[in-house]
Amino acid sequence: MKSVSTRQTLDEGIRRLLAGQHHDPFEVLGCHRVGRRWRIRALLPGSAGAGVLIDGELLVTPSPRPEHQEVAGEIYTQLKKHVRAAQAGKVYMAPVDVQLSNGEIVQPDVLFVRRERLDIVDRRIHGAPDLVIEVASPSNADRDRFLKRSLHATNGVPEYWIVDLEDRSVQVLELDGDAYREAGWFQT
Repeated sequence: MKSVSTRQTLDEGIRRLLAGQHHDPFEVLGCHRVGRRWRIRALLPGSAGAGVLIDGELLVTPSPRPEHQEVAGEIYTQLKKHVRAAQAGKVYMAPVDVQLSNGEIVQPDVLFVRRERLDIVDRRIHGAPDLVIEVASPSNADRDRFLKRSLHATNGVPEYWIVDLEDRSVQVLELDGDAYREAGWFQT
């Protein structure tokens, strides 16, 4: 299989745009629209992660650190044991797409859907999970605390946990109207 660089992709896209074969400049950049976001396929050389354009801002998420994956995996394992024993629903771990009511698509680190609501699950989760858990690394902590928190509250996710690797804490947030209130904060 022939390897194509980002530069070659952009050059070809610009050539096709100028020739009238492309009508959408975002397509030239290797993007496609998902709800209000643009997913970026052709990223800058040397970038190792996924890119998403949210409200005009390009957010590039680097691959998770091993510690992030270990913590997210352990949370998934323990929560799945509890949920399975109680026959309470299903637990999923990233990458799995969640399409929120506003059309945004997110991939929480860990999520839970109650048994009574499993009809929202097919090739992706359609609507708000009952619980979203994000493991915040230094590179994404502000995004989890502010951007995702607001996004999940706006879309009716009843409970949101932020696991902070730096200070080894878990902040538990419960939806109260259209905003979260802190229901607990735990530190090891």
